[in-house]
Amino acid sequence: MATEITTADSQDYKFNPLNFGSLHFTVKASNDAHIALTATADNKPPKYEIFLGGWGNTKSSIRKNNEEPDKVIVDTPKILNNGEARGFWIKWGGGFIGVGKQGEEKPFMSWQDEESLNVLFYGVRSGWGSTGVWTIEDNIYINTEDSKEFIFRAILHGSISFSVDSANDAHIVLATKDKESEPMVEVLLGGWKNTASAIRYNKQTPDKVHVDTPQLLCKDTPKKFVIFWRDGVIEVFSEKTKLFEWKDSSPFIISHYGVRTCWGAVGNWHIHGAADDQFKSKIVATPKPKPLKGKAPPAASPGWNLDGPSSGPVHWVHASNGQIPPNALPGGFDATNEQLYVARAEHNGALIPGKLVPSHGVVYIPWGGIENPKENYEVLCNCNGTWVKANNGEIPVGALSSGHTEDGEPLFVGRGEHNGSLTVGKVQPSHSVCYVPYGGEEVPLNDYEVLVVV
Repeated sequence: MATEITTADSQDYKFNPLNFGSLHFTVKASNDAHIALTATADNKPPKYEIFLGGWGNTKSSIRKNNEEPDKVIVDTPKILNNGEARGFWIKWGGGFIGVGKQGEEKPFMSWQDEESLNVLFYGVRSGWGSTGVWTIEDNIYINTEDSKEFIFRAILHGSISFSVDSANDAHIVLATKDKESEPMVEVLLGGWKNTASAIRYNKQTPDKVHVDTPQLLCKDTPKKFVIFWRDGVIEVFSEKTKLFEWKDSSPFIISHYGVRTCWGAVGNWHIHGAADDQFKSKIVATPKPKPLKGKAPPAASPGWNLDGPSSGPVHWVHASNGQIPPNALPGGFDATNEQLYVARAEHNGALIPGKLVPSHGVVYIPWGGIENPKENYEVLCNCNGTWVKANNGEIPVGALSSGHTEDGEPLFVGRGEHNGSLTVGKVQPSHSVCYVPYGGEEVPLNDYEVLVVV
């Protein structure tokens, strides 16, 4: 069962352990539903706090370590309701934290921290005249009868990790709604009297994939599985072994999953949440570093230097219109041999690494199939790093998390050769490529280098 928590009108958090980089929950409250994400089971830094429906149920915010002003404050009139349970999700990783509404993929509130906190516990509380009734949806237990009906839940992870004990026929459906409706993908585990497993699309036969899996399930012993999806590719793992995969030529956004047991079987399900990191991206060992270099010398002009510190920890410096802060990191060179610098900029709710071209007065970031010019941006400074070769979505150990997609996926700084240039862009692990902005387009590269901090 999901975790049920009742909170009084109090300043005290009720803490529970976390196993994943996300939290899904519903809350019924008139105002001021607060969530703390911490390293220990008490209300002490380091921590994040998310305030939902504060200021008389008119605003929401993100705060770090009890410090004001809040990192983010957004208008959210009537976001909470004392008579109705409202659903939300919180995701974090690589310094990014995003807050969204159940059933919506994009966060309505997010912030990029310069450091990444080790979040091991969550706490909830209500106050300022409000009480709360909470249902924490991760770590769910579901019992299924011998039935053809699926039990549905919302999911926004891009993967699902679960255990199930059943004699045969443990079925999972991935769908766009909380009911069976096209398009949908079914994963049939331990079918045909626990001898085979399959992937089926829109209930159509023949199956898209059909493999022998003798004795995959067990009536009295939970067996662990992971299903992972990205860009239409569905991968199914038993423990750490891949059972099978299938690519949908017309991928759709998966927002719900359903589980059932049938053909004489009943099941006990434990939905753990998102998959482990090993299923999200390929991690490779870092080879011997090589110096950062480019074919062109650092440019004094075009572009102009900002006054400011010339040494210190790695940080992102705000700049605009071609400005180059002190100790800006050269990342490559253009086809004209102009020095390019590592930078990033916001776009449509995302924070995206790209290339600063001083003579153009902008940073170009790859997004939506095109290169997008940004006059306001941040430049990476004081970075003692190396470039490490990688390919097909690999992220070397020590890679610098430098942004996020609009859905909260961490992005990394990458670069690659294209049309006589060495161009800086973003590595997006779920897409298995490095995207670089060039010639008005977002160019995908399978072979690239990733910036690693040493």
